[in-house]
Amino acid sequence: MQPNEAVMTAGIAMDIFGNPLVTNSSAEILVQDMEKIFDPFHRGKGAKGEGTGLGLAITKKIVALHPGDIAARNASQGFQVSIRLSKFTGQEALI
Repeated sequence: MQPNEAVMTAGIAMDIFGNPLVTNSSAEILVQDMEKIFDPFHRGKGAKGEGTGLGLAITKKIVALHPGDIAARNASQGFQVSIRLSKFTGQEALI
């Protein structure tokens, strides 16, 4: 780590329905970036560190296949992504 680098932390919790909430201590995401955050190769203005902008795009496709929803927001603790998956009953495999 370089002397001027900030330390970012991340954590995973569950909401009241048992859906995962992933939160990191990054800076607030700009509104114009929030609209594109799930687009492949999108990196926010001023993004620091390594990355290709594929992580959230891939996650969104995986969640959609199950079927489910993914959302991102700025929270008091940092940037937060919530994931909601439908229950798999086995009937989906028959379709």
